[in-house]
Amino acid sequence: MSGMGTRDEVLISTLCPLANSEVAEIAADYKAQYGRDLRDEIKGETTGKYEDLMCAIVQPKAYYLAKRLRDALKGAGSDDEIIIAILCTADNELLASIKTEYSKKFGRSLEDDLQSDYTGDLDRLFTMLIQARRDAETTPVDPAQVDADVEAFYKAAKGFGTDETTFMRLLCSRSRKHLAAVAARYPQLKKGKELDDVIKSEFKGKLEDALRYLLIGSIRMGKMVAKLIRHAIKGVGTNDELLIVAVAMHHDTSAMRDAIIEYEEKYGKSMAAAIKGDTTGNFEAALLSCCHLA
Repeated sequence: MSGMGTRDEVLISTLCPLANSEVAEIAADYKAQYGRDLRDEIKGETTGKYEDLMCAIVQPKAYYLAKRLRDALKGAGSDDEIIIAILCTADNELLASIKTEYSKKFGRSLEDDLQSDYTGDLDRLFTMLIQARRDAETTPVDPAQVDADVEAFYKAAKGFGTDETTFMRLLCSRSRKHLAAVAARYPQLKKGKELDDVIKSEFKGKLEDALRYLLIGSIRMGKMVAKLIRHAIKGVGTNDELLIVAVAMHHDTSAMRDAIIEYEEKYGKSMAAAIKGDTTGNFEAALLSCCHLA
């Protein structure tokens, strides 16, 4: 990266398609050979949202997401969309690593900071999530427990008032595989009603968003990633921060490849066309490469 400026095409094609662990190996080799930090080098040679994305993907994922959570929590008001996108799509291992990195980097407790910024149901939901105690995905799905949870969700939404605790407890504690089975079984036992529609009818605002993210991500994470990207780029102006978080968090997972298909099926437009329509230059090129669309 020294000399006559950065060759952005080479930088993008080399780093963006790689898994976070592979980039970490390159960063370690770079420091060993040149005595410099790869992220610092990139930061000095790039600008704007392109810089933000490239710096995001060369950092360890948990470390990067911990920093984004801190940015979202500090100052006047919290960035709910970033917080929900991270906490509601991370698995147990990633959540535990984020908590550790947050404490190491900032000398603070993520749980305490969330509780100082949120009250009520969102506070409880976030506290449940960051315990990282969801059932292991290796746990076999028990059909009897699936039916029991269908009934629990149904009773929690029945009548006057909603039992929010039951929704939060089940969505935060059951494995994604189990919740996918519950979502598939729900309309079979409850006259064609979809569990996602129940959440939409019973909850509003950011709590609705968070619960739906948890459910949709359990049914199919690729669908959730497509939804995140769509949410970031639809309407007037692009939410670049949310777009970068979604891509940096999921670009090296199978969910991103699934999201490409889900996006076109759901929104009638290719993800590549959507990104090209809302971004430009090296930022656009890096996004396309990260999403395996280049």
